[in-house]
Amino acid sequence: MTDKSELIRRCLDERKSFATTGESYSPACVELFRLAFAGDEVAWEAIFAEVFRREVYGFVVAAARVRRFSPEDVEDAIQKTRLAFWHYAPKTATLAKVDDLAPLIAYLKRCAMSAVALVARKLPPDSYALNEIR
Repeated sequence: MTDKSELIRRCLDERKSFATTGESYSPACVELFRLAFAGDEVAWEAIFAEVFRREVYGFVVAAARVRRFSPEDVEDAIQKTRLAFWHYAPKTATLAKVDDLAPLIAYLKRCAMSAVALVARKLPPDSYALNEIR
């Protein structure tokens, strides 16, 4: 597959299908990740700005729910998620070994949870909604 715009379109179609069927077999999306892991900037941008933007945002917002994150805190956590995934995921050889997207999404979610924890550590203790945790 050499046409990236076609690959991105197919990946978006696979994500739409996942929303209705739950099917994690996603060869176009996994190929997009493989290109990104090989250093392709267009693939990285498509992953975070187009294809998986909503998932990353949802992961961060869900994890930050019990904290009083400002919009800037949420954006900071999203950026930390991107950086962590960009730095560590390509070094994890098994993530894109097969055409199943589940391991990649799980790793992306772990990066988001870690990013939220990093941002939360910078917040004052009263920014936690402790009464909402109970």
